Amino acid sequence: MNKGDDKWLAEKVIFESLKVAEELNTGKLLDQLESMFGDMSIA
Repeated sequence: MNKGDDKWLAEKVIFESLKVAEELNTGKLLDQLESMFGDMSIA
């Protein structure tokens, strides 16, 4: 795996997590993601 694969995997995990949070209709998981990844630049 190269850095591109790692970036793709991280984006997929974040996307899936956001989808779960939306399905649960709760901001708790989203708040956790923001605290974990808030200092990272997702571009």
